[in-house]
Amino acid sequence: VYEESVDPKVRAMGCGSARMGAAFDLQAGEMLRWRRKPPRGYVLYMQIGLAAAVDSGHPKGPAAWQRWLDRANPRDPNRSPEWSILPRSLYPRQR
Repeated sequence: VYEESVDPKVRAMGCGSARMGAAFDLQAGEMLRWRRKPPRGYVLYMQIGLAAAVDSGHPKGPAAWQRWLDRANPRDPNRSPEWSILPRSLYPRQR
């Protein structure tokens, strides 16, 4: 889907690069957001997928999750807590 929906010139810029940021008027590492109410979109769905990748035991899951946490424009989890999905294996429930 990504390759079919994103111009090859944009794909060649490198995800999170300064060049890609400039093309979209973003900072390097900043993710595009959809400012809708209720909030939804790629950024929120990505969080769910990354949490699942960590909990599935995928070897690159924890590194992908850390990159997600380190992004330039993290979302405020208090604005829409229903989307604050975390990998259970990294954040065990306190009893």
